[in-house]
Amino acid sequence: MQSDIYQEVISFFKTYFPHSSPRVCVAVSGGGDSVALFHILKECASQIPLQKLGIIHVNHHLRGKESNGDAELVKKLACHAVVDFYCKDLRPPFASSGLEEWGRKERYAFFSQIIEKNGFDYIATGHTADDQAETVLLRLMRGCGLKGLCAIAPTRNDGIIRPLLTISRSRLRDFLAQEKIDFTEDSSNKDLRFKRNWVRHELLARMVEQFPQTVLNLTSIADHARRSFASIGPIINTWKADNVTYENDGGFLILKTGLHDTSIAAEALAEIFREKKISFDCHHINEVFENISKNSKIFLLRGGWCYSSLKESLKFSPSISVLKARF
Repeated sequence: MQSDIYQEVISFFKTYFPHSSPRVCVAVSGGGDSVALFHILKECASQIPLQKLGIIHVNHHLRGKESNGDAELVKKLACHAVVDFYCKDLRPPFASSGLEEWGRKERYAFFSQIIEKNGFDYIATGHTADDQAETVLLRLMRGCGLKGLCAIAPTRNDGIIRPLLTISRSRLRDFLAQEKIDFTEDSSNKDLRFKRNWVRHELLARMVEQFPQTVLNLTSIADHARRSFASIGPIINTWKADNVTYENDGGFLILKTGLHDTSIAAEALAEIFREKKISFDCHHINEVFENISKNSKIFLLRGGWCYSSLKESLKFSPSISVLKARF
């Protein structure tokens, strides 16, 4: 069992970084997945080969003594392994809403800082095949196109890598038990008020009971979607070059003629929304096509963005006041 996991992680590095000896800092929360990842990378360091290995931990201080206990366990892990250890203490905002997004932004900002200032090439996170399956289900429930089905990427342009993305959580738990490795359990992971926890413990768990290959099948869908999206990427870029004009006010125009091919136009429009950091769901994209012929009306998007149908184009603006000035 464990040799298979080692080989899969080694294969990940051979696939994505075949001609390098990367310097990797592992994001360790104290939970089983990330603790397993560190031990696997430490054991495989010479075979990958890794030039440098470290540990990074973020204490969000959301669970009092439990959070501090996680930080202490991770610090001891780093000391015992004799690797560099980096820790950031966060203080949660007063508002309870948006805590997940707040924590994510703070973590990734710290990750970028470590890469930039401490000589690491990559930050490795412990995302597993189960995380991938959960993300696919969340995207499907929200409504998504092909890019949404790609879910969690194995590597990102900002240096984030996920070496465990093809390995199930149950296999990692078996590995930890066999190796007698200690880890912590985050009590908040059982809180069903969080959508991902509900998907994990209620939806996905029941699907696996009926269809044991569910996690594998969902991860395969994500992998296929990623390859398919890569193949149409040049087509989307050509479409944007032919049909999109970016304006000085931060907005953009899209020619109506370009929206006739809805399959490509929908994926391209979603890409533009991502570029402009416009939060959207599937219905926002669908409504754009429904509103093409409704000239001189203003339609609202999230984050203050809005758009209106002109004679030959759709005008998207980050401010409704700017858009009204066009009429």
